[in-house]
Formats: sequence, C-alpha cells, structure tokens
Amino acid sequence: MSNGRSRRAAEVPPRCVYLRGRAGSTGRRVAMTDGTQKPNAVVTFSPENITFVGAEGETVMAIADRHGVPIATRCHGEARCGACLVLVLAGAENLGPVRIDERDHLARPGHRLACRARVFGPVVVRRVHDPGPGSGPPPGSSNESSTA
Repeated sequence: MSNGRSRRAAEVPPRCVYLRGRAGSTGRRVAMTDGTQKPNAVVTFSPENITFVGAEGETVMAIADRHGVPIATRCHGEARCGACLVLVLAGAENLGPVRIDERDHLARPGHRLACRARVFGPVVVRRVHDPGPGSGPPPGSSNESSTA
C-alpha cells in the first residue's frame, strides 16, 4: 500500500514518523479548509497559539497533518502506539467519545489520542510527546534500517 505516510516514514528515523511543517511560528494563524468541507472543527495548538479549521468529525491528527503541525506517531494513526497523545486544555465537550481502541492509551483525565479524537467544535490541545527529531524511537526498540 503506497500512501503519503509511507514516504514520510522513509525520511525520518525508523519506527517513528514525525508529521512536520510550517506551523512552528509564534502568533495566531488560521487556515481554512477548502470549500467542499464544513469548517466547524477548530483546533488550537498550545503553547504556539496556532489555530486551524477542519471539517466537522475530522480527527485532530488529520487537521494537524493537513496544515503541517508536527504530531509524533509510530503506528501512522492506528491507535497502537500512543505517541500522538494530546492534553485537551479546553473544549473537551466538542470531541467525539473515547473509542475502545483509544482507551488503553489514556493514563490521565483530559488526554486523548490525536488519531482518534474527532472534532465537532472548538478545542485547544497541547501535544504531550515532543515530535522533534530528538524524541526518536523508545529505548530497546528495534532500529532497522531501510535500503529502499
């Protein structure tokens, strides 16, 4: 299966994918979705105070990925690794219910997986795990190299 995430995986350290882009600046920016989607999902990433609008029911990760906000993931959004954990600072009532596959990764109240949290209104989140290159794979994980 060839998709954009597979290509990204080859460009970063093995076993980790870092979704990164242009959203690292300070100040508030709002990026609207294209005209084919209802812009009801509003996600603000703290502490950067950057805001993006997506379609109602889209996941936090999908909105972040489309707008270049870095989100760490090892499982490409399949709720297996827990790397995309976010702390919901405001608007938890505007997220869909916690799904069964997400529940095991939520150690504290207010945490959600970005790959599973569907947005239906304004929310403010803070990424729990550093998506930067220094975070790398967890200790003891295999570090296979790809020679594609």
